[in-house]
Amino acid sequence: ITKLQYDKLDRLRKRIDDAHKPPQQQEVTTWLYDKSYKGLLDKVTSAQTTQQFTYDSLLRHRFTTQTALGQQFTLETTYDSYSRPQKTIYPTGLTVEQVYNQHGYLTAITDGKAQHPKTYWKALRQYSLYGLCRG
Repeated sequence: ITKLQYDKLDRLRKRIDDAHKPPQQQEVTTWLYDKSYKGLLDKVTSAQTTQQFTYDSLLRHRFTTQTALGQQFTLETTYDSYSRPQKTIYPTGLTVEQVYNQHGYLTAITDGKAQHPKTYWKALRQYSLYGLCRG
């Protein structure tokens, strides 16, 4: 049995897994929201891990730092001038870059290397400015 608790703005505040068991056997996860950034998610905490979220001046999610068993891992997201996700940098150092066409449609996902990028995913069809399929 899982119990969920929400705040007055209907945001998830607490999840209790195994709620039918005694309190010491329950798994509790809490969500905290940052009051200075208009209620953006600030931290998620459970018995084993903590996730801390950081935002830029445009309130875009930039970093997630997860702490587990005393180790920290950070995931970073960068954005292009249109606020579309541009690069995701994983704790291992792996970089994934999103490539868009002139109309703003995602056309490929690569490893982000300047010369000879490796393509992980590529759109099979091209779309026009109006969203019409061109092939």
